[in-house]
Amino acid sequence: MKWWGSLTIPILTSGVLVLGAWVLPAWGQGENPPADTKAVGATSGHGVTLVEQTYKGNEADTAKELIGLENKWTEAAKKGNADGVAPLLADGFIATDADGSVHNKAQMLARIKTDKWETNQISDLKVAVYDGAAVVTGTWVGKGTSDGKPVDAQERWTDTWVTIGRWQCVASHSSPMK
Repeated sequence: MKWWGSLTIPILTSGVLVLGAWVLPAWGQGENPPADTKAVGATSGHGVTLVEQTYKGNEADTAKELIGLENKWTEAAKKGNADGVAPLLADGFIATDADGSVHNKAQMLARIKTDKWETNQISDLKVAVYDGAAVVTGTWVGKGTSDGKPVDAQERWTDTWVTIGRWQCVASHSSPMK
């Protein structure tokens, strides 16, 4: 019995070392990242994983989609096409303009119908994607009339988008650029 007990420890130790030498190289390749790396967009520390690549790919697709929606909004507004903008705005949409005025969806759509633009351009768009939500920021240059008043402005803006069956903007805010 004493002989059997003295062999057990060296055999177990050898088995753990052999198993460890076989498992550790695979772990170092990053095939099994911690479960939360996808949610936070962090790397596992063991190389770029398939889960992380998929998340980054989806985020890039979402960013492209939202930039397309922002451009669609800008083009439709330039043409006075409120019907083209309406599906992009959530029912509870709220906008705060650079002058501090606040508008709901119906008010925004009514303004789009009456505004006249020589220039209505967005640029420098950046997108941050979160679970079911995104924030898009950029700059806007506009020259024309809005609410019957002449406009010649440059603004920075922030739009907050959420998925409600599809991407819809729930809030927009703009500030004058000096």
